[in-house]
Amino acid sequence: MASFGGEMRFTYNGAPLVLRAAIKTTPSNTEVEGIVNQDNSVSASHKPSGYGFEPTFEDAADVDWDAVMRNGPYNISCIEDHTGVVHTWTGAIFTGRPSVDRGTGEVTGIQGLARAYRKSRG
Repeated sequence: MASFGGEMRFTYNGAPLVLRAAIKTTPSNTEVEGIVNQDNSVSASHKPSGYGFEPTFEDAADVDWDAVMRNGPYNISCIEDHTGVVHTWTGAIFTGRPSVDRGTGEVTGIQGLARAYRKSRG
């Protein structure tokens, strides 16, 4: 039986950010589009896309979101304490536009894009 979820720790270049919700990962750096030819045969078009992730963070007084977005590339890790899985993104940048919900403290609108990704057991 597989296990998912539980406590997770997120760092970028060693600095922590608190995850508010689970993180979504894109563990492939290829986007494949299916093509149907006029004779009904199929082909595929492959496009490089980078490795990605989509987190939801908690806002904190000491986090300068402008600096986080403008700097990089970063070495990023997400450690799943409950499952023992470690996600590592190398040469990553943050993309998108952070949006802070002042009622809940959630920071959304941020994605990540990296040149390398690794998932392992810690």
